[in-house]
Amino acid sequence: MARSKGIDGAAVLVLVNLGDDVTPNWTPVAEQTNLSTESTRNLIEASSKDSDHTKWIYGKQDDTVSLEALYVPNDAAFKALEDAQKNKEPVVLRRTENGTDIEEATALVSTISKEWPDNDASTVSVEFQLDEPWTPITP
Repeated sequence: MARSKGIDGAAVLVLVNLGDDVTPNWTPVAEQTNLSTESTRNLIEASSKDSDHTKWIYGKQDDTVSLEALYVPNDAAFKALEDAQKNKEPVVLRRTENGTDIEEATALVSTISKEWPDNDASTVSVEFQLDEPWTPITP
């Protein structure tokens, strides 16, 4: 029987650049538990009197990233995300699969949530609004 060509979600991580453009320091947010991306394309109505059916054309693209992780009090990557949101600064996200760099994008940190439930693991959630489309990383 052939093996599935699917990928284990644990192999896909988001990294944050804790360095700068000259000396990057790509660091994963600690203890990631879930990562999702969503890409949408706005639609523009382009109907005319020539037809009684609505017509559409493609508009602008919109991309978001949602990250969930266990709460790690001194995680440098998570602290960088908190600082970026507080200081209204963009962040550069990099997505990897099995340790291989896949793509990166500039994003704004729109939401940070923290949960400390009784008798359960404490977690954080971060929502990003991409400021540009994902760009493939060439080796």
